[in-house]
Amino acid sequence: MGNAFFGFRRAGTGGVGAPVMDFRLFFFIMFTKSILTRTLVLVNS
Repeated sequence: MGNAFFGFRRAGTGGVGAPVMDFRLFFFIMFTKSILTRTLVLVNS
């Protein structure tokens, strides 16, 4: 998670490819969050 965050920060200050990297990272984080949430719900129920 820390590496992803630093990669996100680095991409934010980067050049032309930065918006694309931020976009992909945003979706990757949202995807991971949804999977973790579903797993927790299944475990707790």
